[in-house]
Amino acid sequence: MKSIRVRAALVAASMGLVLSSLVSGCGDDPPAEVTPAPPPASTPGRRPPLPPEPPPDVVETCPAAEVVSQSEVETTLGGPWKGPGTSKSACSQGDIDAVKTLFAGADEVAFADLEKAIGASCKACVFTPSTEPTWGPFVRFENGYFPNYAACLSLSTSEECGRQLTYAELCYDKVCDESCGTGAVRTACLQNARSGACKAFSDATSAACGAKLEAALGGCSTVFQLMAATCGGGEDGGLDASAP
Repeated sequence: MKSIRVRAALVAASMGLVLSSLVSGCGDDPPAEVTPAPPPASTPGRRPPLPPEPPPDVVETCPAAEVVSQSEVETTLGGPWKGPGTSKSACSQGDIDAVKTLFAGADEVAFADLEKAIGASCKACVFTPSTEPTWGPFVRFENGYFPNYAACLSLSTSEECGRQLTYAELCYDKVCDESCGTGAVRTACLQNARSGACKAFSDATSAACGAKLEAALGGCSTVFQLMAATCGGGEDGGLDASAP
């Protein structure tokens, strides 16, 4: 989970699948399958590309689906998750616009460049050391940064929602790591984890977040929204956090 770069769109495709299953409130029913993109169209005069091979039914490198405990996910994170407290008014429209400029033509940027692009008060709110009593959008650990998008979601739902959602994500990442493969193989792993190894966190997230999670996701899906909600006076703070 620790990284040195941040993407403009915060929710990865795999986590989007996890969130969709939690938002739907469908209990143990698996989320809808992700339809793969069609192969590229053939070029005149060339043979059309071969269809992709189907994923193997069994991926032997996947870890055993043992139930993951809260202490395990907190060890992965580096300690218990902390919420943002209340929304601060530390970032201005100029700070948000500077970040938009930084992302112009780029899907992701280095955290170091993001820190340089914003003012001192905004930086102090957006980047918080892991030892602080509250966590902002990006938490600084010794080995990198933790993108804390649940901080935004917790402000429009509850702190417990943000905590359980973070733990659920960490659990899914632990059970369905890179050794499980990608695409349909990892999707199947996530579906199994939803009702198996990570069921306790999935159920706790559904209970803590309820129907509010779906609406909250619409205002917390980009780095601009995350900054405005947590450090720009909240969703009603008047800052333009739309994507450039």
